[in-house]
Amino acid sequence: MTRALQTAFLINGKSQSDSRWLVSGMCAERLSGATCDEGTPKSELVQRLTWMHHWPGVEELDEEWWKADRPEEELRVADFLDFLQSRPEQKIIVVSHGAFLESIVGYHMNNAQHHLMSITDSEGAKQKLRTSSFNLNFAVDSEYEALPLKTLAKEPLNCLKGFSRRKAALLAAIGPKTVCDLASWKYARWAESICTLAPAEQDGLRDLSHVKHGMNINHALIKDWEGYSMSDLLGAPLSAFEGLTEPNDVVFKSIGIGSIKELGTWKFYSWSRAICALAEVESADGSS
Repeated sequence: MTRALQTAFLINGKSQSDSRWLVSGMCAERLSGATCDEGTPKSELVQRLTWMHHWPGVEELDEEWWKADRPEEELRVADFLDFLQSRPEQKIIVVSHGAFLESIVGYHMNNAQHHLMSITDSEGAKQKLRTSSFNLNFAVDSEYEALPLKTLAKEPLNCLKGFSRRKAALLAAIGPKTVCDLASWKYARWAESICTLAPAEQDGLRDLSHVKHGMNINHALIKDWEGYSMSDLLGAPLSAFEGLTEPNDVVFKSIGIGSIKELGTWKFYSWSRAICALAEVESADGSS
């Protein structure tokens, strides 16, 4: 905001009385973090840049004007274009950061760079912004943010935010290598199912003498763990599952999974399952 205001002031020949500049926080750009979390408070701006005090929009500007959730940037750009189209002026100068303007002009603008365009040229960009505002920026690394769900489902697990290549390689040695692999991995599905049903189990009403003939999940468990309640299984190591071993437990612990419950509620599994489920209903060309 500071640089934008200073640039506007210089463009206008340092005129302190010109009221044609409208100050707005609509162009707050997204940063590398989860939110737009940097800016200069309005009170400090007015104190430092005394000439902006009477500019339109200053009074309405929030003290912490920059705060906006990162996933909403595309929609904020579209709203800003609506605002420009509603203005009666024939010519409008927009002074903002290049990262915000990139969504409008189609390329990253460097410092002091200008771009001339008709507001009608932005109609396609606005429509694209509104239809592509769906994103998973909190769940996937930045290099994968623009991928469609169907493509993302086939990517290696290190595409998930916070899941390193080392962890992905360790897990791949046991089984799942891609997002869809993890989403359909039987051990994760078993663990999730146990976590879901354990709260529905009533303590003290289990007749262990009939466990082999009644309700059981013996085909999923090694013999030592057969007959345990689901509540007990929540704290069991992954080697309680048929097909996994105690050496596998060491690997699981190194990537943050120490029990069946931790696998069943593991965010990377939940993200993978959700991505693959929604990929099934994704339109390749954006049509209905």
